[in-house]
Amino acid sequence: MSESARITSVDAVAAFLSQLRVFRENVRGILLAHEQQVRRLRETFGHDLPRAWEVRVRDGYERVAETRTAFDACRLRTMSDERPSCFEERKAHERARSELEHAQQMDDVIRQWTRTLDEAIDDARARLGKFHRILDVDVEKTCGLLLRMLSSLEGYLGRPIGEDEQSSSPVEKADPAPDSHPGAGPT
Repeated sequence: MSESARITSVDAVAAFLSQLRVFRENVRGILLAHEQQVRRLRETFGHDLPRAWEVRVRDGYERVAETRTAFDACRLRTMSDERPSCFEERKAHERARSELEHAQQMDDVIRQWTRTLDEAIDDARARLGKFHRILDVDVEKTCGLLLRMLSSLEGYLGRPIGEDEQSSSPVEKADPAPDSHPGAGPT
């Protein structure tokens, strides 16, 4: 059932078209910034953090071996028939083992968080895909429809819309409808 639109201001249609385009570009900018943040986050969790903790685990094994060797060497030393307490060497070895355990735990935590993050990103991308389609298809169709309406109204009035306020028609300034030229499609 087709009903006629009650247009009281032709310039309002042109202004709406202009604001719809501004909205579309603002949203595209926001979506692009969001995608860049997600990419950086994925790079951090998927590459940078795992590599950093792998290095700390490897260094931890080396530190544990060094402190164990120092501790064993201290225990084998004897001074005037007394064995030294090797307190500092023992504490250093315990600290190295503790740091190694922490690095191993963090490596596991990072792997777990990476999987969780990937699932959340995939879920969000699926949801955002619908919004991208609305933005790229429906908003573009609406802009094309408004352009055709403005063109028809210009023909009806016999003058360009907004002639008093600007030198050229908003229809002439507007982008062509997305389906008006070959190869056009969602970007």
